[in-house]
Amino acid sequence: MASGVLGNGLSGLLAAQRALAVASNNITNVNTEGYSRQRVNLATQTPDRFGDFFVGTGVTITSIERIYDEFNTKQIRTATSGSGQADKFYAMASQIDTMLSDSDAGVMSALQGFFDSIQTVANDPSSLESRQVMLSEAESLTSRFQNYYRQISSLNGNVNDALTAAVDNINSLASSVASINQQIVNLGVSSSGGANDLLDRRDELIRQLSEQVAVTTVSQDDGTVNVYIGNGQALVTGLSASSMVVTPNVYDPERMEAAFVTTSGPVVVSGQLNGGEVGGILQFRSQVLDPTMNRLGQLAISVASTFNAQHAMGIDLNGEVGGDFFVPIDTDTTISTAQVLPSVKNTGQPGPQIGVIISDVSALTTSDYRLERSGSSYSLVRLSDSRTTTLSGFPASSVTVDGLTLTLDSGTFASGDSFLIRPTANGARYFDVAISNPNQIAAASPVRASESLANTGNGSIDAGAMTDPEDFVSDDYRIVAADVTAAVADGGATRGQVNESGGNNSVQYELRVNGVLVYSQGSADAALSDLDALAAEINDDVSGTGVRAYVNDDGTALYLARVPPSAMPITVTETLNTLSGTAEDADTAVGYFGGAALQGVTNSSRNFTFGGPADSYVVLDSSDATVTAGAYSDGAAIQFNGIEAVVGGDPNTGDIFTIGSNANGVSDNRNALALAALQDARLLNGATASYQDLYGGLVADVGIKTHQAEVTGKAQASMLTQAVEARESLSGVNLDEEAANVLRFQQAYSAAAQVIAAANNMFQVLIDSVRR
Repeated sequence: MASGVLGNGLSGLLAAQRALAVASNNITNVNTEGYSRQRVNLATQTPDRFGDFFVGTGVTITSIERIYDEFNTKQIRTATSGSGQADKFYAMASQIDTMLSDSDAGVMSALQGFFDSIQTVANDPSSLESRQVMLSEAESLTSRFQNYYRQISSLNGNVNDALTAAVDNINSLASSVASINQQIVNLGVSSSGGANDLLDRRDELIRQLSEQVAVTTVSQDDGTVNVYIGNGQALVTGLSASSMVVTPNVYDPERMEAAFVTTSGPVVVSGQLNGGEVGGILQFRSQVLDPTMNRLGQLAISVASTFNAQHAMGIDLNGEVGGDFFVPIDTDTTISTAQVLPSVKNTGQPGPQIGVIISDVSALTTSDYRLERSGSSYSLVRLSDSRTTTLSGFPASSVTVDGLTLTLDSGTFASGDSFLIRPTANGARYFDVAISNPNQIAAASPVRASESLANTGNGSIDAGAMTDPEDFVSDDYRIVAADVTAAVADGGATRGQVNESGGNNSVQYELRVNGVLVYSQGSADAALSDLDALAAEINDDVSGTGVRAYVNDDGTALYLARVPPSAMPITVTETLNTLSGTAEDADTAVGYFGGAALQGVTNSSRNFTFGGPADSYVVLDSSDATVTAGAYSDGAAIQFNGIEAVVGGDPNTGDIFTIGSNANGVSDNRNALALAALQDARLLNGATASYQDLYGGLVADVGIKTHQAEVTGKAQASMLTQAVEARESLSGVNLDEEAANVLRFQQAYSAAAQVIAAANNMFQVLIDSVRR
């Protein structure tokens, strides 16, 4: 009986001792990150039988339990990963957001200052001081674009550094997790509480991993845990950890990617990673950094291209046609605005050289592209939406897609070869002013137009403008209001035949204008060869007829106009005249102005009436050669030789409008006004956007993404706080509770000691009784 009491006391003493040790361990780890409180689980031992009775044999420790919830732990990892991504994205995106939204140091303020200076030049185009201010503002705009480019480029370096640091942390944490897996295996899964602290340490390491990247875990039967990232890539498998590295992008060596180390080389997984700092870094690069660089470049290219195009429509103070105001970064192949980056996996020898020119800035997008060959097929993939365009005829001939013209300049394009094309990425980098002399600012229009004082109609002409510098031919032009005729002269093929009946008479075709005979032709005479010959006959007697004839530039139409201008009609009469003998209907003539054949008796004469308000126009150069001609329409533009003029109203035939050189127009401001109007012109994105629309859209998009990241970060932080609080309520150490446990276990320990003392006294009594 005494031995039973002693056994009970000893088991109680040991149980209380172990419980005190666990409670003290809980207390000392109250501030240890990731620690889960533990508790001792006790059970009664199998009782002994004494006769008809069973007597308890004490207490046994069944386990030291780790108070832990797997679901709650995974919630913390998920929230930690989401919060880490949002916080990292916000921290990096806010730098660009702050830069772009700065009203004083932003591109928009510099652009506004530049256009304000253009308006000042328009107000006083002959002022050299105003012109110098305009150049200075252009230089300020250049500095702003280039400074933005440098700042954004430096952020790309920061992304590379941050990605490298994150990958180093992942490798260190993964190695530590694999090491703890080994220790847990060494202890054995049946160890009673021996692995609790190791499990806490491993969970904390995995939580720290989730700060870097989203993770998933799978527990194994031997107590180890496998850790996966991305789309199931194994980071930790049992007792071994995979290694990650940062490696240059397959196209861009200055762009680092996260990759797994394999026996066949690095395997890039950047596109599959999310969550944590790595997810935030990669999200920032793809959603903010790259688009900002491209959209800022698009704006720079658009300003340079459209401004240069309009500047070339004017003339400077030296009377010269305007040259490039900005460096032509849209079409200058020596600058290589468009980045064309070959894949390191290309096999074509010699390597192909791809030329990319921005041929239509209005169709330009902000996307990057991938040019690739598969078999005999070439395709261009727009990476922003994965739209694929098959390039028919390439590379034998150039192709144009989204305003980009692609050519194979040299080399061999093997199947599987590919290139990354970034059309706008370098736009802000190369934006620069091309002129330094204020005299070279083309503020004036190269042409001027006016109406002749002798005009009799109510027609008017605008000031005229250049429309195409390449086609522009400076000269003194006249636009003559005229009426078109149906005249044809083709050497007698269809018109101008004079036929006699063969009798004893003689006939002659006669052409009169306003009653004046201008041309006659007998049956033996050759017909007029062309309309120029007909016009020459008419124009031989302008003083008598008061009419001049013109032929269009391709010789297919004859026009008539009053000289001097008049609203009086023009009458053209064609007659078959019998000179001798008796007139007969068998005698015929096919007139040059159309209609049925003239006959000797029945139909010997026909009149055509023209004049009054003109229905056509003829453009003549200074040598009186016809440049162009066509139908007149009130208010419609008349275009020729790179010039455009608009004539309106009702001009009479013979009214003249002159368009001449404006070489001495130092006070002319028309092109300066046109340059100023570019600020609000919708010339971009398919003629739907202005400069301000492009930049405003960029600022808004970055601002929205940054704000969304801030909101998401706060939401994720709240979720993380809730998850941590839930864990603490279950697994955290409560000092009050543990203090109470210590007192309870101390009392149990003391009581067990008393039991042992009582058993000892019983043994002493028994021993003493035996000795007696």
